[in-house]
Amino acid sequence: MVEFVIVAEDRSDAAIARDLADRVFYEDGPAWMRETDLGWFNENILPGLRMWDGLESGTEFTRWDKLKDLSKRFPKLKFLVSPVGKGKKYDYGPARRAIQLAALLRSEAKESIPDAIVLIRDLDSQEERRQSLMDARDHEKTSMKVVLATPNCKYEAWVLNGFYPADEREKSELERVVQELGFDLCSQAERLRFSSGTSCSERNPKEIVSCLTNDDYDREKQCWLETSLAILRQRGENTYLRHYLDEVQERLLPLLLQ
Repeated sequence: MVEFVIVAEDRSDAAIARDLADRVFYEDGPAWMRETDLGWFNENILPGLRMWDGLESGTEFTRWDKLKDLSKRFPKLKFLVSPVGKGKKYDYGPARRAIQLAALLRSEAKESIPDAIVLIRDLDSQEERRQSLMDARDHEKTSMKVVLATPNCKYEAWVLNGFYPADEREKSELERVVQELGFDLCSQAERLRFSSGTSCSERNPKEIVSCLTNDDYDREKQCWLETSLAILRQRGENTYLRHYLDEVQERLLPLLLQ
């Protein structure tokens, strides 16, 4: 069994990263997987192939804001800051810290080092954040595969990439929002570009998703669990959803098949 650890801002971010990866394993994997009933595969086969964890074994995931406290056990990690004059900022230091902690914490507990780590981080309309994560990944020489999930601008953009109206209320609400914004927010969710205090509330992806789904989290999940991966890739080109799905296929799926 392979082990994948995940670092996320909250439980919703961790869930969408895990669920989408599991879909890639099933739908982009070998024929025998696709020929197996999905429910049976998820309940009886997939749990024996992979496990999701946080940086500390037995945890669901690790929050970004917990990295600082975890790092106190390893003094050398406090020096992982952005090099002056190198243009590396935002999450460069925290990302390097997360990658190293994945190995250090398991070694401390005399456990096996995870096979891969997924770092999911909202870009919050600052695309430089993605470059800082890529730089951190390139800098760290590790046996683990490092996968980046960078919703642009927020997690809700990926939800919108998979949204189709399920009833007349949702259809009417979607038409209203599209008319107000002047663009198709499902295929151009990156244009929402919301930043608290500087943008109009009608461009807030959190409020839009809450309104469209009637604040129903199970309805949100349908958007990434039921919409085809082909549509998610097409709509998610500029929200970096396509990039995440491709990284899962290229970096994680081969580990599952070893």
